[in-house]
Amino acid sequence: MKILKRKIKNTLDDMGVHYYENIIKRISKKEYVSFDIFDTLIKRDVKKPTDVFSIIEHNYKIYDFYKRRIEAEKIARKGKVDTTIDEIYDIYNELYLNNINEAEKIKNIEKQVEYELCVQNKLLKKVYDFCIENNKKVYLISDMYLSSEILKEILEKNGYSKYEKLYVSCEYNKTKANGELYKYIIQELGVDTSKLIHIGNDIKTDYIMALKNNISAVKVKTKTYTGNSLLDVFLSNHKSNSSNFYYDFGYSNFGPLLYGFCLWLKENVKKNNIDNIYFLARDGYIIKKAYEMIFVELDNIYYLEASRRSLRVPYLSQKNSIDEMLEELPLPRQTNMIQIFDALGLELDIYSAKIKENGYSIERFYLREKVLKEEGFKNLISSIKDDIIANSISENEALKNYLKKNNFSRKNAIVDIGWGGSMQKYLRNIFDTLPGYEDKELVGFYFGLTEKAKGNLSLTNTANAYVFDNYNYSSEELERPFVGLFESLFLEPKGSVKRYHINTENLVERYQYEYIDDSGEVLDDVDKIHNIQQGALGFIEEYMSTAISRYSKMDSEVAFKNLFSVGINPKLDQLEKLGSIVFFNNGFKEQLAKPDCILKYLMSPMKFKKDFLNSQWKTGFLKGVFKLPLPYYEIFKLMRRVRK
Repeated sequence: MKILKRKIKNTLDDMGVHYYENIIKRISKKEYVSFDIFDTLIKRDVKKPTDVFSIIEHNYKIYDFYKRRIEAEKIARKGKVDTTIDEIYDIYNELYLNNINEAEKIKNIEKQVEYELCVQNKLLKKVYDFCIENNKKVYLISDMYLSSEILKEILEKNGYSKYEKLYVSCEYNKTKANGELYKYIIQELGVDTSKLIHIGNDIKTDYIMALKNNISAVKVKTKTYTGNSLLDVFLSNHKSNSSNFYYDFGYSNFGPLLYGFCLWLKENVKKNNIDNIYFLARDGYIIKKAYEMIFVELDNIYYLEASRRSLRVPYLSQKNSIDEMLEELPLPRQTNMIQIFDALGLELDIYSAKIKENGYSIERFYLREKVLKEEGFKNLISSIKDDIIANSISENEALKNYLKKNNFSRKNAIVDIGWGGSMQKYLRNIFDTLPGYEDKELVGFYFGLTEKAKGNLSLTNTANAYVFDNYNYSSEELERPFVGLFESLFLEPKGSVKRYHINTENLVERYQYEYIDDSGEVLDDVDKIHNIQQGALGFIEEYMSTAISRYSKMDSEVAFKNLFSVGINPKLDQLEKLGSIVFFNNGFKEQLAKPDCILKYLMSPMKFKKDFLNSQWKTGFLKGVFKLPLPYYEIFKLMRRVRK
């Protein structure tokens, strides 16, 4: 019966007015407006009030505080209308401490934590401001064991002032719950109840009991939290609702991941006695911004302009055979001569005649596995092998020159989004051949490392990953179903690094930014990604300004959960806005997840297969085709197993 009553109460509490205009309409003709405080004007950054006790127990190392604090309050309330925090701690001391000074110390900790965790309810603050601006007489009423002195400090911190009076149940020994506090206020004010309206969240104390005392009442919706983590509560309480989808997406989904990663990075840098941190272009661009925002007094962080291409081409000259060279090329399943020659470091135009002589076309696409084994292709590569090696040696010298201009110390962290760890592999190889750099250690820190990292990094490199790590242990490669969406979030607004130069003003040469179209206009996608990144940084800034950032450690599972949820099963409106973002992969240009209608695919299964394989957000692609609430992540994993 108790469980049923609780469920009914929770259901009723979740009902109510939750739009500003509707509340204003109800109160506009009233002269006197009273507000409840907790869960109305003020929210706590915890799921339920007693979670404050868990935070105190964990962060202040007070043995069994959660259970004992609840029990002390229960005893303090026996036979009384209400109780005070002083009475609660008298019982707490009597039961568990027998030390008045210690009890006073813990009581002050609770007051401080309550103060820190209380935040403004943005919707009700607008309503409150309307009342003040329109000369309503505003009163605040709370059934609470905290004193009015404490509550005034909390209210002041969150922007609530200019009210007429504050009534707290524990100081009057009367409560809203039994209606006596309402009666007392009506009598003290001598007000006609037809001129008074009360606003609060609790169905019984703020709505029913107000009506019983002939007071008009507005029940506002009590926020129910869908997740279990403090992050879920924080996002619910602080969500920007900026009306900019991309900013809000970055705030709620990308921001927590960036923040959690940076904390993890800082902890591991300290643990490993790292001297310098190098964020690798281009994915390191937004990571560095976030890291600098969180840890503002650091002077040992750098941005290394590098790419897989700029580090791989200098490495090719060390390969003994053509087959070994070709194995290093990160060619897609379907490739062309433009991609192949770029991967080899050569300018295609110079070799167009030789390509045609060997029976190949510049524009045509070839299956990677087939073309690399063809005799004609091997003859083509053999005929230009000397040029490949000469260019590789030249680029190697320019790369070494660039690296020497950076402040590498004895032990250096390199930070990147991750996956195969190839950039760390190439850097390590260059260091091993660069006089004076052989003993400089490189430690990789990534969001994720796939199985390829084991081959690229072998046992001679130190690398760690935050979300999933197949280098140090076996784990699921969580980026695969939405790798394009994941990578798009990190994009730097510049072209990828191509190569390095010696004795020129610009040591680093970059490709033209791929998000500039043929007419020279920047694609709208750049603004979308910029807004996502700004939202992520906005989350970090606001989260750091609240007490919850000190009281809660954001582990990788919590930090990644929201982005992962969108990645594997987006809502249709999320898919519509994010799926249209253009993604460039080895020269291919595709929208992340914009499939044709299901009827077209039923008529042409091969088109479905082709489009699915080309999509860089495969779970999003599937959702876009079927639009039903299906387990798309499980379907994706099954399709991968079948393909293998």
